[in-house]
Amino acid sequence: MSESPGKSSRGVALRLSLACDLTEVRPAILAVRGFLTEQGLAEKDLTKCELALAEACNNAINHAADGAKSKAIEIEVICNAAKVELRVNDHTPGFDWPQRVQLPDSESERGRGLYLIQSLMDSSEYFRGAGENSLQMCKNRPSQTGSVILPPANPEELNRRLAESEQIISDMAEELSSCYESLSAIFRFSAEQGKSISLENFSKRLLSDLLRITAADWFVLRLVPKDQSRLVVFSASEPMLDLEPLEVPRSAELARAAEVRSAVNRQDLWFDQQKTLGPDDPLRRVKPDSLGLVHPFYFGDTLIGALTVGKTISRVPFSAAQTNVVHTFADFLAIQIVNAHFQEERVNNLLVSRDLQIAKNIQRSLLMKTVPQLPGFGLAGYCESARQVGGDFYDAVKLSDHALLLIIADVMGKGIPAAMFAAILRSLLRALPELTNQPSELLSRVNRLLFDELSEVDMFITA
Repeated sequence: MSESPGKSSRGVALRLSLACDLTEVRPAILAVRGFLTEQGLAEKDLTKCELALAEACNNAINHAADGAKSKAIEIEVICNAAKVELRVNDHTPGFDWPQRVQLPDSESERGRGLYLIQSLMDSSEYFRGAGENSLQMCKNRPSQTGSVILPPANPEELNRRLAESEQIISDMAEELSSCYESLSAIFRFSAEQGKSISLENFSKRLLSDLLRITAADWFVLRLVPKDQSRLVVFSASEPMLDLEPLEVPRSAELARAAEVRSAVNRQDLWFDQQKTLGPDDPLRRVKPDSLGLVHPFYFGDTLIGALTVGKTISRVPFSAAQTNVVHTFADFLAIQIVNAHFQEERVNNLLVSRDLQIAKNIQRSLLMKTVPQLPGFGLAGYCESARQVGGDFYDAVKLSDHALLLIIADVMGKGIPAAMFAAILRSLLRALPELTNQPSELLSRVNRLLFDELSEVDMFITA
């Protein structure tokens, strides 16, 4: 973003040029706010100009065509004693500006931005051109002359009420701005879910947006690996925050680190200069002068992880609106993490099922296709495992025109281990043709060959 302060024939001016990127909007808005503050603009008008300008810049960036994303968005602010003019020049295809916008219904996804601009500003005009458009917004300033000041009956009470009203308006404006930016970020990242992006990159980009929206400086995201009771760093804003894992005890009394205490107690934990981190807390070691909060997130009764967001540069604690934004982002991220785990388990189950089906086909191929026949006898064989594969096995080896060696075996247990030993047994029986006329000697030899392997896994074969 480039900045160019100066003077205009109509008043003091500020010109900004920012890249066509949503991350550039917030710094630009803060620069404009600082400029207007220097010009003595009232706090309530500052907030209105800030919200309207943010909406105009976001619209200009979101609706820019692919070929226009390389072109800068230009902001011009002109301030004099009578009014403030805000101009946003963009390179979108443009649209027809309505004279008056009605508040859209609650289910509509469009139209709120224009309604917000027209409600906050005293006048607004849109000039549509070939390849470039300009939105001009105007906010009148209260007259400094000719006003009659009446002495209030109770100045202290009037000042108190005025301060309360300004604080309420400021809080509402901040919450509205935070909610808008939060929803914009969540909608944007929801649209990227179908793309091939790792969960780690997804988390880091989402939480980087969270830092920008809440004016925070750093974050640490810890997750609980499957079948473990530890909080392990999954993503962090800085390499120095890639801290050691933290064990999660069953009792809250044994929890020492802030992230663990928050997770065990299932509630947010705040820390600052008054409520300091413990002397052995890993966060205190790397961020000793920070303030912030830890927010745990669960799926039902299962701990998923804990998100810590902190400030080092600013001494201003998180507001209620910023805290709600942290909760929203953490809950949204928890849903993505749980969905990713479910998807991973589903894929693994499909792979295991496929492998078992292949093993079943291989095991069936080891059974004889046709059973040898003896004159005067009718022989048939059938094998069906309790699972996809198992240790049941039969075979028939023709010794002569009048003799057969019939083998029926059952390996202890079920599943792949039993199937493996059944395949080994078949191979050994087929590999000892010299003993096929002596069943007792044949089984004794096989027993000696398999004894050590079967003993190591506490299994046996009945044949």
